[in-house]
Amino acid sequence: MSKKKTYDQKIEEYTEKLKIAQREKKEFIEKKGRQLWTKIKTPFMEKEKAIEVLLVDKDKLNVVIDKIKKVLDSLSFETPVEDIVNENKAQIKMKDKDITNDNKVEIKKEEINDSRQ
Repeated sequence: MSKKKTYDQKIEEYTEKLKIAQREKKEFIEKKGRQLWTKIKTPFMEKEKAIEVLLVDKDKLNVVIDKIKKVLDSLSFETPVEDIVNENKAQIKMKDKDITNDNKVEIKKEEINDSRQ
């Protein structure tokens, strides 16, 4: 029975050590988290204030958006949507002109044929 008591005592000791180690680990992680927050708090708050200023001042926000669009456009090889829309409008106008011109030509041809008969 003495061996069993020693095993039970060892189990209790190791269980106690495990609890202590887990508590120390938790405290260490919390401490590191607070230290990390202390390091990044100032830059984070500055960026947050900058975003708040942009949200309040629409002119500044529009300037930033325009610059971002320019950068994105310079990075992509595709044509911007606005250019595609403008090209499509121009093509539609040209098609309309072609259709009206073709109709006039057809009408003139019919008139000439009618007058010859």
